[in-house]
Amino acid sequence: MYRILVVDDEPIILSGIRFLLDWQKYDCEIIATEKNGLDAYEVIRKEHPDIVITDIKMPVMDGLELLEKCSSEFPYVVFLILTSLEEFKLAKEAIRYNACDYLLKTELDPAILSSALARAKEECDRRHSLMRNITFENFKKDEISSIISNLMIMRDISNEVQLLLLKNGLLDSYAFLGVFFEYPVSNLEKTWTVSDYDRLYGWEGEVVDKIMLPSCKSVFHVSPVAGKKSMYLFFMSGMDPSSWPAVVQRLSSRLAKASIMVTGLETAVCTSGHYSGKENLKQARNDLELACASFYLGSASESLSPLDLEGIFPKVERDVKGGDIPSLKADFKIMKDTIGEVDHGISQISFFLNALKSAIDSAIAAIGVPDRERFEDLFSVIPYLSRRSLVLSFIDDVQRELEQTLASMNGDGRNQIIDRARSYVLENVCKRISLSDVASSACVSAGYLSQYFKKVTGISLIDYINQMKVVKAKELMASGMDKINEIATALGYDNIYYFSKVFKKVSGMTPTGYMRKLNGKAEPSSHMT
Repeated sequence: MYRILVVDDEPIILSGIRFLLDWQKYDCEIIATEKNGLDAYEVIRKEHPDIVITDIKMPVMDGLELLEKCSSEFPYVVFLILTSLEEFKLAKEAIRYNACDYLLKTELDPAILSSALARAKEECDRRHSLMRNITFENFKKDEISSIISNLMIMRDISNEVQLLLLKNGLLDSYAFLGVFFEYPVSNLEKTWTVSDYDRLYGWEGEVVDKIMLPSCKSVFHVSPVAGKKSMYLFFMSGMDPSSWPAVVQRLSSRLAKASIMVTGLETAVCTSGHYSGKENLKQARNDLELACASFYLGSASESLSPLDLEGIFPKVERDVKGGDIPSLKADFKIMKDTIGEVDHGISQISFFLNALKSAIDSAIAAIGVPDRERFEDLFSVIPYLSRRSLVLSFIDDVQRELEQTLASMNGDGRNQIIDRARSYVLENVCKRISLSDVASSACVSAGYLSQYFKKVTGISLIDYINQMKVVKAKELMASGMDKINEIATALGYDNIYYFSKVFKKVSGMTPTGYMRKLNGKAEPSSHMT
């Protein structure tokens, strides 16, 4: 049985959590409840619970002080943090001290608590396994990777673990290395989905492993910060410092060629400085964090600053619930201006986007928005947003989806996005039409329009464009234009073969066959298109 301690200064919360689940069903038992951090610390010191569920703000000793104190003394104890949107900044601090997860009090229900509990139990098993194995010489490779990954999350590492790495010779000569890439965006020919990105991520991982793993004496995977799926991180040990720059250059070249060949993705390689000794481990980690941020920001950054947007989440939730579109526009402007102007890290933006999702989920559930799954689909791309520019475009899409939803619920249900897109296509049917041009006319991003158009109309945007061009082609034929190449050129096609292929797909016959039918002639059984 997993032994649980619950800490909160509000009796109703303590009682609510105690009776929210059938704890035995989840192989758990609540061994105690406490109202402040100091009393909770005494229970932890004497009873050694497996999991602690604690509030942040409490008298005598708050949750952060408790977590900070226990992170070094009892690193195997797993913490789940209870918080509100107003305490979001404090929740971020909790993550620094190795909290497993945070739970919003306003959203706490059996499903959410049981899901968080499952993650906590898994983390509890991992930590206990780590503590058992820490005394053995023959550490497995994945366990060492887990230790180093904790350094990225905890921002600290115990002296015992540092000595273990040192004893295994892993801190004699080491560096962190990151391989970064950006996913393709949807266009008229291809709509990219999360499933597509997952496949690319897997293929890219195989490419990276084949090139990276043999590159030096010891190479270990490091879990990306905030679960990002736009990078692969490594801890490398045992290389010759004098040849390290040449090794990085060779790896970069080989990765670039192999990635283009296999996945079509362009890669960028960044490294920390080359270090030795346990006292430099944090600095190496900081180097890698800046390298990740520089790729994400699109420019080198000497230091990172907080986003300071915690207060925006309750306001977004209120404005969505109130259907206040003008205020919502102001909320999103503050968010986009701050994200665009402040140099921040990847973990910050991931935390921000997930908190924004929580606020919106709560609001749309409260007002009874139908088809809430589309917001789930929208937010499913968070792990794949590798650049600040993509994040800003994504936030634009979220804003438009919210405004469209609220306008529809307020009785102004005209689908302006689809209307604008259709109007642009009809007005420019005789030109070469690109997805970015149509999206710009509809005031949305290209990726969003590509998916949204098909969801609303039932056909893809490229199919709609082709249908309208074929309708226009038939009008030109009826007006007396009888040369296929001239018709194709008049409709913006560079290639007569492609035009003929499109025409046949839409109308079921070739352009020549259609003109024969138009002129009352039978189409031959074989012909040149």
